[in-house]
Amino acid sequence: AGRCGQHACAVAIGHTAVSGSITVKGNNSCGNGGTSTFAVTVNHTYHITTTPTICQGQTYHVGTHTYSTAGTYVDSLSTYSGCDSIITTHLTVNQLPATPTITQTVNTLHSSATTGNQWYNATTGIITGSTAQTYNPTANGYYYVIVTLNGCSSDSSNHYHYSNVGIEENENSNGIFIYPNPATDYLTIKTNSNTEQRLEITNLIGQTVYTTYINKKATINTSAFAKGVYILKLSSDKETVVRKFVKE
Repeated sequence: AGRCGQHACAVAIGHTAVSGSITVKGNNSCGNGGTSTFAVTVNHTYHITTTPTICQGQTYHVGTHTYSTAGTYVDSLSTYSGCDSIITTHLTVNQLPATPTITQTVNTLHSSATTGNQWYNATTGIITGSTAQTYNPTANGYYYVIVTLNGCSSDSSNHYHYSNVGIEENENSNGIFIYPNPATDYLTIKTNSNTEQRLEITNLIGQTVYTTYINKKATINTSAFAKGVYILKLSSDKETVVRKFVKE
């Protein structure tokens, strides 16, 4: 139904209206006029509700608007036909997992995160299938871990230098025995040399943590050493022998 003026007609339609034809018939005090029929196209508006999820630090775009915090947003956009559409966005923002740290116990690397781990070799990349909290490297090198929870990934952990591959419990090459390896509170060094030797222990960044002289045997208190891998060097006038040991 509607009303017409001299040059235009106003027709009321509801939200369920569809395209079709409208017939107009003139009528005034002089009587009825002729009828005219013309096609009408109804361009609909849309009411859309979305529930996207993003990660902390990411953004979500609706038209020209950008959102980065959780909440409900209502935007009015124009369709290609010029009609307004309402988009309601219920945005969820997941926090990034805490950046993990790597520690080492004997030959095993540990991530501080209990779940969501993915281990990487800094040289070769992702280590397929290595998603547990612990990892036992098969080669020396640098390793790191990234944690992914709810589709969001943490920053990379510290790059941890692992150099235990090839370390034996008791090494007797050149007549030198080191035990126990790994060590906890004490480390014993025995040598078949008949001459006094200088003993130097350094960490993996080259800092000297202990020096002394031994003659055949020495027991060192390692309780104050930080956990990790150490380089032990025995030097005499004839040779220098280098070994590795682990402090737990």
